[in-house]
Amino acid sequence: MPKNINGVIDKKMEQNKNEIKDFIKNEIKKKSELMQIELGTIQDDFSLTGSGVFDSMDFMTLIVDVENAFHKEVDFSDSDPEQFTTLGGFVDCVK
Repeated sequence: MPKNINGVIDKKMEQNKNEIKDFIKNEIKKKSELMQIELGTIQDDFSLTGSGVFDSMDFMTLIVDVENAFHKEVDFSDSDPEQFTTLGGFVDCVK
């Protein structure tokens, strides 16, 4: 991660990741409530597709929603599918 003397870049990048993560967690909560799925605490290893909350079309919609909301690209080209389908892995793919 790039870092300047004051750590401003690191702090901003971390803030952006937290905002993206919060956005996705909110989407997970909304979907799970509609589906009447009881979820515990949502951690970085939460499986977006394996949990039953998102099917493949929902996952594609999530990608578009994140890209539109944050004006950033979601790039999975350097990631393992088992990794980017988790909350933490997905957030790491937002560039």
